[in-house]
Amino acid sequence: MMLFSCKNEMKNIIKMSEIQKMPELSGREVYMTQTEFGEKTLSVYAPQVLKYSQENSLYSSPRTLFPEGIRVVHFGIYPDTLTMIRADYAILYDNEEKWEAKNNVVAKNSKGEVLRTEYLTWDQKTGKIFSD
Repeated sequence: MMLFSCKNEMKNIIKMSEIQKMPELSGREVYMTQTEFGEKTLSVYAPQVLKYSQENSLYSSPRTLFPEGIRVVHFGIYPDTLTMIRADYAILYDNEEKWEAKNNVVAKNSKGEVLRTEYLTWDQKTGKIFSD
């Protein structure tokens, strides 16, 4: 007669649950550029970026977090700036192409108009910015 036994140590279970909460991608001092037809349309700078996929996190949909703030510049014909947005915290909802900016949000347009708020939503598909 042979008996086998498995033992789960609590520290190993905790480690596995922590791995599931880890971002798929993380970076420091990140500069990103988006182009369309070879023309620069968007420039993004963030001190920290954390990207989560739906499969390995607690979030219901894929998203990219910018917990230490963000600066986004949207160009017409580079280097002519159409809009600039900066915030102390931001989230990009990847599937919807929608951004949320929170805390000390400043948005400027090419006319020189400035919006200062604590919360802002930007729909990247339509190019519209919303705030309460």
